[in-house]
Amino acid sequence: MKFHATVVFEFSASDIGEAGKRLNELLEQAQERDLAPRSLELSTPHGTPVTLPAVGTPARSASTSAAGAPSLPRGITRR
Repeated sequence: MKFHATVVFEFSASDIGEAGKRLNELLEQAQERDLAPRSLELSTPHGTPVTLPAVGTPARSASTSAAGAPSLPRGITRR
């Protein structure tokens, strides 16, 4: 018989660093017991502002043309 369980852990943290540390600890313990996370949901209380660090412009990848459009696989052409 196959068994499936969904477990929800709820905890509070003073900042995103602490939340990340606690989440990492939980994931490490799960991995030690051969448990694989399928999804994670992180949230703040409704109306709580969240400030994320600035994100730089990503470097253009090799799969992007000079015009910025994605390159097509060999043998495929644009119309």
